[in-house]
Amino acid sequence: MQLTDVDTLKLYGSIGGDKDDDLLDMLITQVSAQIQGYLNRDLKPAERTEYFDGGSQIYLRAYPVDGSESITIKIHGVETVDYYIDLKTGIVTFLSSAPSCYPNSIEITYTGGYVSVPDDLQLSCCMQTNFVYRRRKDEGSTNINMESGSIQTQPSGLLEGVKEILDSYRSLGHG
Repeated sequence: MQLTDVDTLKLYGSIGGDKDDDLLDMLITQVSAQIQGYLNRDLKPAERTEYFDGGSQIYLRAYPVDGSESITIKIHGVETVDYYIDLKTGIVTFLSSAPSCYPNSIEITYTGGYVSVPDDLQLSCCMQTNFVYRRRKDEGSTNINMESGSIQTQPSGLLEGVKEILDSYRSLGHG
């Protein structure tokens, strides 16, 4: 799922013309995947089936969960209604005893992810993609010499400002 589009990125980065549109589109796709990896969750809205070993709480990979769509939880193949789902966070809490811990004994089918990307996630993708786009010709270098002097650059990876935005969306419930 792309977290922004070429036109929004060009507006953010004051990028003119269209000769680099294919490159920008590719970079948006790659940065969006990098961001989703950092977040440790799926953002694209889709129906999913996930399997879990058990426990009193389970963390779904894609949220927010669409409460208007069917949500099915089966334990050892038997459907249960003995749970509560926080639709915003994707946390499933079982109301009675914790289900067994057999591998993949809990099956949850649901629809989760963002129908539209929140503005600050879109901004974080623009920030990081613009950074990668501007730095693509001096990739790997830590010092850049110019007529007016030299500057030291940070290594590749997510920008600190991007991480600050993303940390509020980050899922720590998956390994």
